[in-house]
Amino acid sequence: MRYRRVLVLVAVVAPVLAAGTASAVVPVKVRATLRLEIQPAALIDHLAYSEAPRAQPTRFNLFVKPTTAARFRVNPAGTVAFTSGSIDGTTLVFWQRTLLGLGQIKFLDLISRVVTNPPAGVNTPRHETNPELSGEWLAFTRSFRRALSSPRRLILHHLTDSSQRLLDVGTDAYVQSGGLAGNYVAWTRCRFLNRCNSWLYDIAAANKRRLPNPLGRSQFAVSVTSDGTVYYAESGTILCAPRKIVRFWRQPLVGARQFIGRLARGRDTAVTSPVLLADGGVEVFFDRFDCRTGAADSTSSSFLRRRRVRFRLRAGPPACPRSGAVPPSSALVGGQVRL
Repeated sequence: MRYRRVLVLVAVVAPVLAAGTASAVVPVKVRATLRLEIQPAALIDHLAYSEAPRAQPTRFNLFVKPTTAARFRVNPAGTVAFTSGSIDGTTLVFWQRTLLGLGQIKFLDLISRVVTNPPAGVNTPRHETNPELSGEWLAFTRSFRRALSSPRRLILHHLTDSSQRLLDVGTDAYVQSGGLAGNYVAWTRCRFLNRCNSWLYDIAAANKRRLPNPLGRSQFAVSVTSDGTVYYAESGTILCAPRKIVRFWRQPLVGARQFIGRLARGRDTAVTSPVLLADGGVEVFFDRFDCRTGAADSTSSSFLRRRRVRFRLRAGPPACPRSGAVPPSSALVGGQVRL
């Protein structure tokens, strides 16, 4: 089966809702071509995303589209490349690999369009993926192989002094990278598919804590902003299902979590990626796809001054990308999931 993935922009504005209130997200398309377009990372004047022809749905190339100029391709021929929704200042961090190779992390200067490697100690002969960048800190995952059966190590690397901190190891669980902003790192850890928890690490204090999970459900697609506010999706499982209902939550550093909205039944998400706005608001990009048909579109939402939420949408794969079964930058190869 082939799946159509398109980038879309949702322009729905709604107040933050009480936990029991239902609110569906309505998508408005931003990019809707016959190609597969996934994993956008956005600034006010740039949009980065990966794109593949439908006839070759695993041959993803990374493109950047400035607002006032033609788009340009980032990765060289013979490679595939993906963002993790992370742009720090004018630097886009992404990872690429050869068609059969392992991942390597790269930096792109959006102004000069020059691609560089991170300092020594980041890329190794192993599989480095899903990078997040904030200031002098780089968070990423490392594994021996591309298969999800290979345990992932979540690493926080200081780009100046090359010190590293091991935040989590997936020897007994699925570890899914989330976000890095300022003093905070967020991620997901799943011992069971119906019980995934969000974690937050304070870099300065060098301690981590599990975020509240009052309903005992699966939290996934985690991200964080520089004030320590965590955004995530929640459902009964991380797996895609026709009757699945996904709800979005905002967890401030102090205080109770706030319900933002939900997707229509049978729709799922995999990634959230918050962007700070000039007016003090936060725009959160996220994936949305149909568990019944495999159709996907790209989305985002804006949390404006802690009072209003504007949704936009963006694309992800059919089987719950980063939230579990099939990561957004993955392909099914002989029944095995590969990143």
